[in-house]
Amino acid sequence: MSGVATKICRICKAEKSAAEFSRNRSRKDGLHYNCKPCDSEKAMIWAKNNPEKDLARREEYKRKNRKRVLLLDRERYWSNKDKTLQERKVYYALKRDKIIERVSAWGKVNRDKTRLYCKNNYSKNKTAYTAKSAKRRSAKMCATPSWLSAIEQAQIQEMYDVAAALTTQTGVKHHVDHIHPLKGRGFSGLHVPWNLQVLRATENLSKGTRLPANEAHLMWGRMNHAS
Repeated sequence: MSGVATKICRICKAEKSAAEFSRNRSRKDGLHYNCKPCDSEKAMIWAKNNPEKDLARREEYKRKNRKRVLLLDRERYWSNKDKTLQERKVYYALKRDKIIERVSAWGKVNRDKTRLYCKNNYSKNKTAYTAKSAKRRSAKMCATPSWLSAIEQAQIQEMYDVAAALTTQTGVKHHVDHIHPLKGRGFSGLHVPWNLQVLRATENLSKGTRLPANEAHLMWGRMNHAS
């Protein structure tokens, strides 16, 4: 511990209490020569002027202190859960395309890890997956009109055959997507051939339950609000 009560910062020249300085055992008084606010500002300026070096330094620190970083992230998340979720939501909205591209690229390079993760996650949450699948099947049944012809039912099956074939041929997971989602926010689509399309899994999962922008005015909420 330092024996001094105050110290003058070398940068701002202000006299501050010892608590305003970081410890530095190599110094005679046991304190760093710059105060904490000045050090933080200096570090921010350096990081802004050296983004690549800063990123490399951060990644190296995470690699060497993985457990500590995970623990701090967990504590930060639970102490400010609502704020953290909102920040992540805003960040995703701003970087959505880049995030999807990065995750997709990582998945292609680490297919074995991805399969193992999915397998373990399924084993740990089998009940939840079963309930979700049952709910999805029920939604499809309720959204499938009884008046569909045999040809139209065959067309639906053909879409799933095409998705499976593309997955096998390209090695990229493909889904059969509902253009108008079965359980959208303020609307419901039908499980019919003309409401289906084959998409890459990453595109389908990022699409969510939104209507196309040019049809957003058809949502019940907006129609009711307008009336």
